[in-house]
Amino acid sequence: MPRTPMSTGVRVAPVVPADRSPQQRRLLEPVRGDDAANVFATLTAHPKLFEAWLPFCLYLLRCPDFSARHREMVILRTAWLCGAHYEWVHHVNFAIGSGLTEDEIRSLSDTGSADWADEERGLIDAVDELHAHHTLTNGTWNRLAGYLTTEQLIVLPMLVGQYTMLAGTLNALGVAIDDDVAASPRSLGWGER
Repeated sequence: MPRTPMSTGVRVAPVVPADRSPQQRRLLEPVRGDDAANVFATLTAHPKLFEAWLPFCLYLLRCPDFSARHREMVILRTAWLCGAHYEWVHHVNFAIGSGLTEDEIRSLSDTGSADWADEERGLIDAVDELHAHHTLTNGTWNRLAGYLTTEQLIVLPMLVGQYTMLAGTLNALGVAIDDDVAASPRSLGWGER
């Protein structure tokens, strides 16, 4: 069961296009410019931090070290455990596009019953351990080391950490789900808890 964040309402509003400085406009170009998602339009209210964070965020968002399927599994499981509704609903469509089934997505939210391959079960267990203990047991590490490269073993806790940090930020700032996502959300598991 995920942690349920306190309902805060929007605490920091996205910077709307008409109010963006030239620097903010430049910073938002890699993430759809004037059409940037609320997460980016909100965080650009602190341009220096946004400029430092965005390359790291985009690297992990695209995470070439893992398949899209495995990346989205890790992100969704992290979002679920952190009670990050914004992350969850935004990544459900990415997950479907990466080949995850609706039942597999529900399973990541503990409301489904997917039959995971050993490698995928290992990734889910790793997310659970990193979330709960901020480390991996020797058993999980040894399992992962049997099929992940050294680079993947480094990236995995960074990926979980990035999305844990982002979940806390989104929840604390009260970032609203974008209108285009809210209009046709596929929450798959979120409303079933």
